[in-house]
Amino acid sequence: MRNQAVLSKMKAISYHFAKLAIWTDQIGKTKPPGEQTPGGSETDS
Repeated sequence: MRNQAVLSKMKAISYHFAKLAIWTDQIGKTKPPGEQTPGGSETDS
């Protein structure tokens, strides 16, 4: 019974990360290429 709970939790987490990856991918696509800085200088305040 315990295994089932762990499995469903892992499934929920992987689903959440997949959704997050799609969301960040869309954000990156809508952003102009000049604004994307690998260092993340905009959070450097």
